[in-house]
Amino acid sequence: MELLADSKDLLLKLFNKIIVNGLEQWQQRRGGNPASVESELYAWPKLCYAVVAAGVREGLQALGYSLKQQKGAIKLWYDYCAKERPTIRNTAVWSATVIYAFAWLEKEGRLRQQDLARSYGVSPSTISSRFGRLRKSLDLAVRDQRYASKPDKT
Repeated sequence: MELLADSKDLLLKLFNKIIVNGLEQWQQRRGGNPASVESELYAWPKLCYAVVAAGVREGLQALGYSLKQQKGAIKLWYDYCAKERPTIRNTAVWSATVIYAFAWLEKEGRLRQQDLARSYGVSPSTISSRFGRLRKSLDLAVRDQRYASKPDKT
């Protein structure tokens, strides 16, 4: 059992390093400072949470979100995992949900649940359901200062 626990810890550390290296490479291509990424390294309690985080990062990057926005979304996911310890059956559902939640936080109307559901091969109603859980658990508000890249101007 100890060997299994050690192996799990090693895999989590390696996976987190891969996520960080991906952010570093992205930042270097844009002339940023890769050293600042180290502070964003999270100790994911379960490997599946790290898989979702990687999916969120990749999805947001593909949609043109900034590194600051990606970090905000990953922090949102980390906070939710730390609080709720969700059971993950389908990482794509949660990746799409976190991406949708972050777009909602940023007040960007360009992302719809239906479009994300199609892209991720999941049901829009499942994204809606998970988004409701996430929003309620973290008491999310539009332009939430804990995660959003821009403050609310209202």
